[in-house]
Amino acid sequence: WLDDRRKALFVTLFYQFAPFRLVEILVRGAIGGIYAYTFFPLVLYGLAKIAKKPSAPAFALTAIATMLLVISHNSLSLLFFSVASFFTIFFVKGKKQLIMAFGGLMYGLLLSAFFWLPAIAEHKYTYGNLFMKDLYKMYFPPLINFFVPNVTDSPAFRTGEISTQLGLFHVIAILLAIIGLFQGRFDKKTKPILLFGLALTAVAIFFMQPVSLLFWERISFLRQFQFPWRFLAITSFSTALLSLSFEKFVHINTKNVFRIIIFLVVATTAYYWYPRQGFDRVKET
Repeated sequence: WLDDRRKALFVTLFYQFAPFRLVEILVRGAIGGIYAYTFFPLVLYGLAKIAKKPSAPAFALTAIATMLLVISHNSLSLLFFSVASFFTIFFVKGKKQLIMAFGGLMYGLLLSAFFWLPAIAEHKYTYGNLFMKDLYKMYFPPLINFFVPNVTDSPAFRTGEISTQLGLFHVIAILLAIIGLFQGRFDKKTKPILLFGLALTAVAIFFMQPVSLLFWERISFLRQFQFPWRFLAITSFSTALLSLSFEKFVHINTKNVFRIIIFLVVATTAYYWYPRQGFDRVKET
């Protein structure tokens, strides 16, 4: 069995080296998105501390982390806040804990109201809806693209210049989680985490496929995300949770095996480190 610190490192590296995170940083240059990826785990950490033992520091952590998440990036904060709400429903038990957890999330929204209230109030004065009206229809990635690593950065596996892969070891984590759950390999502590991760992954993939077009057409809120492939942000987190499934199939409690897998998780994303689309170079002199 892995100790908690090693599990934390394992999940963290899967999260840090999810291909879409690298695309966000190196291809899209989404600086606000980078901050959103940082603050989201902090929100969940606060919620987890509340679930374990309600306290004022845990409430304050949740509220402040939620505020920082919301002001970091419009679209991603909406996605991650929704996931945090489902996380609360799924994992936080007890009336007192639920009230404090949702209270922390709501207080975080209040702290960030200076950011999102004007955006809502003044939305009608912008061309946002006009610009985004049908934009989403062009950005549904083919299903196979999620599961095939784009080693050569081929345009065939990109959607609007964006590589939409889940990651080689992230796909393996999904498969191991499904197999392990069917075989009953996981204990009662790990099983809910994997079920939560699989549910998030399935929902995210659904909204990135044309089969969800009816929802995009009928729910204006969804169109605020602009691009269906943006739901890959959720899979970056959910597949990191699913990495816990390796524990029951590979002897990662052995130091050398653990180090080899960690190395491979990092190394197999190397072809995302340098965007072949290039950079815009600006001469300042």
